[in-house]
Amino acid sequence: MKPKLNRKSNGAFTLVEIIGVMAIIGILGAVVAPRVIDGIREGRVTQLAQNLGQWKSGADRYLQKQQKFPIDGSAAATTQEGNPYVDPRTGASVAAGQTSLGDWLLAQGLVSAINVPFGTQTDTRIALPGTAFTTGTSITGNTVSTFAQIRCSEETATAADTFSATQTRDVPHRVIYLAIPSVPLQEAAAIKSKIDGPFTSSTGTPVSDNALLAAAVAQTTTGVVTQAQAEALARGNCRVGTGSTTGTYNLFIYITND
Repeated sequence: MKPKLNRKSNGAFTLVEIIGVMAIIGILGAVVAPRVIDGIREGRVTQLAQNLGQWKSGADRYLQKQQKFPIDGSAAATTQEGNPYVDPRTGASVAAGQTSLGDWLLAQGLVSAINVPFGTQTDTRIALPGTAFTTGTSITGNTVSTFAQIRCSEETATAADTFSATQTRDVPHRVIYLAIPSVPLQEAAAIKSKIDGPFTSSTGTPVSDNALLAAAVAQTTTGVVTQAQAEALARGNCRVGTGSTTGTYNLFIYITND
């Protein structure tokens, strides 16, 4: 008489057991993955905020040495030895018309790098005419390169109101800011909230990323946030403009001024 086989004696899983395990893994992934992604994003935003302080220190040291910040596109950067600055991205010297303040800080050894893990990060530079800021949308209408840059522009009219931090400054003055191109929606909202928020609606509920950024771009905050937060959302120290592709945003973040 043949003995009955015990299915579990061979150590194999049945199809039902496999499906059950896969379902459990799927549920855990759906719960855990968003939290992991949010945690990674928050860590990167925090690192960016810390870098802003380091870049401010470098810009302040430049101002102490040179007495004045160079407006974007006004002169080619040189090293402390007087040699032309070579872009480490391309290995080529940077023309005067494409030189930003960040190039000067790198060339002079005042900052070690300008690494920003957000938005597009390719090698295409644009001409930087150094157009003066005269209206409330001057900065958000500014063209940007395809990588993050520390920029310097001159605010020549009080109507510019470029950042909350510069509202009490007499004009003209030069303002230093980080320009980040084409940042995706969730990351742009996280950066704006980190620098100028957190934001809540008039009913005390969180503001959605779409509503937050749409209001920041349009500078129309009625019904979006509390009255006390309206200035920080519409202006603050992180200005928001539309990016080069749908669903992305150009960010302009205050660093310092002269």
